[in-house]
Amino acid sequence: FLAGMMTRRIVCWLCTVSLLVLSLGDRPDTDTSKPDRIGWPSLCPALQELSAELPSYVVRLGDAFEEPYNCSKDSAGPWRLKVDLNAPKEAGEAFQKLHRLVLVFTPKWPLALPDVRFFGFLRSMYAESDSKGFRSAVATKSLQTRLREQAGTEACRWRQSGGCKADGSNLEPGNERPCSKLVELGESGFCDCNGDGKKGKKEPGYNCQKTPGTCDQVCKGRKPPTHYNLRKILSVLHKSLGTALEIEDFYRFQGMNRRFHEDTDSKIRATYAKHGKKHPMLFRSNLLAEEIVNAELLTTIQAAHYETDTEAARVKLLESGLVKEIIKDAVYSFPVLTPSVHNMLKEELQQVHKAKLPKEGTRSKMEEDLEIGLDPRAGPTLEGINVNSVGLEPLMFLLQDSVIQPMAKMLLPTLGIEMESQHAFTVRHTTLDDLHDRRTDDSEITFNLNLEANESGMPMVFCGVPGNPDHRQFKTVHQHLSGHAMLHLGGIRHGAEATIGSHFLNLVVWSYPRKFRAAREPQEDGKRESGPPDGRCVSYAHDRDFGQFGSWPPGKKEKHLGEGWCPHKAHEYQGFKEDQKEGG
Repeated sequence: FLAGMMTRRIVCWLCTVSLLVLSLGDRPDTDTSKPDRIGWPSLCPALQELSAELPSYVVRLGDAFEEPYNCSKDSAGPWRLKVDLNAPKEAGEAFQKLHRLVLVFTPKWPLALPDVRFFGFLRSMYAESDSKGFRSAVATKSLQTRLREQAGTEACRWRQSGGCKADGSNLEPGNERPCSKLVELGESGFCDCNGDGKKGKKEPGYNCQKTPGTCDQVCKGRKPPTHYNLRKILSVLHKSLGTALEIEDFYRFQGMNRRFHEDTDSKIRATYAKHGKKHPMLFRSNLLAEEIVNAELLTTIQAAHYETDTEAARVKLLESGLVKEIIKDAVYSFPVLTPSVHNMLKEELQQVHKAKLPKEGTRSKMEEDLEIGLDPRAGPTLEGINVNSVGLEPLMFLLQDSVIQPMAKMLLPTLGIEMESQHAFTVRHTTLDDLHDRRTDDSEITFNLNLEANESGMPMVFCGVPGNPDHRQFKTVHQHLSGHAMLHLGGIRHGAEATIGSHFLNLVVWSYPRKFRAAREPQEDGKRESGPPDGRCVSYAHDRDFGQFGSWPPGKKEKHLGEGWCPHKAHEYQGFKEDQKEGG
């Protein structure tokens, strides 16, 4: 797949799917209503045929992850297709960025529309944002309606006529419309239920005196199914990223458009663009993995990808000498960027930290707990910034596609199967003390790149995984060297063990699958803790018994005492004693 990137200049996305996208078009095809042309037998040949002919607005399309398109081999589906689109030229400034989408097709394709999901911050009448704030959105009912109207070949049509003719004569082809559209009183014509262009005996006509409402109502049960086309779907989605799809959508779209432009996330990106990017290359939407990732690492990933099973792939990565196993099936370390790109990214993020950019007026609970600007829509803070907000989202998706996803699948097979969205941020510290809390990440997979640290690196402490009896037991400490990335389970308890006077700048990318479970959820249905926790693994922000094993940092006791959730009451170890407030 990486070879394909080099030859076709298209990044091959390593996502756990039966299929990741190419494109589809409008060329004549055989009758897809036949059983052998539904699902994969219909989708696969079209993908093969149109892979070399992409719309100009398509920035990047995925390739098959498990294997090249094999149309002679059956595939049960569903099929998840990833695509990066540019907005229309006439779209407003907030829309002028790379937009990532995932289309999920069922075996009913092309007789059923795919589910559509957007990734990256987006506010639109056509995209409903995820309530948890994970920078994802789903297609609204309005968009689904427009896709049904504009992205398919619908046989059933209202055939408009002139002179109040109801017998199929004096037709006005320019005024025909889909059967889902309203026919006004005073219009004439007939409902062409079978789409053959001729008025049949059972197809009602109207002479300006009556209206069918919609032809859907009178043709129900008699019209052939609509056949959808992926090129048309992509065209509609492209237009939705900045323009109203129908005249009746205009005012509502404009209202949402204004809100999107006024949102802090949009203002941050616009402000930083005016400030001046230090290294514009990092912001390119068409960046290739070969331009940023260590060449030896890419070659190693490619070689491991072609192994017959996950264990063989893991062994191939470890035998390369690049990838170090810290905790099997949990934590790994490796160099990732080319030296020049590493320095460019470090300098760019250092500049972002110094720039005067808009900030959110309020802090989320997650932001308060982590004490840095980690909320998906948060602006820069003293300690951290939302990297996606300043325009680096394409680079973060490229890292997820070319490094995080494939390596997670081979090294963390139980969870690294399918990553869709991501939240990227920096963590910057110049420590005045050595008190750093332990935490679990709100992610499935965490990628932590050390951009700047003391020569000896930054000690990272790792403990157990929520829900396991050894959740708060010490596992190991690893020196996280500058230039190296750590890939680990988001749920594993960990934290920096920095010393007084140390400093570091890290890029962290949290990756999410379709259905994400926060760290405390497996704890709630997990197992009883095996015993009292190790003092190196307790958290003042999350643990109900922190004071029994750790010393409260200044100001933390007043803020966090009584607010902890771990361990879950059903899983307390024998002899558990909860911290009590004074006088409690």
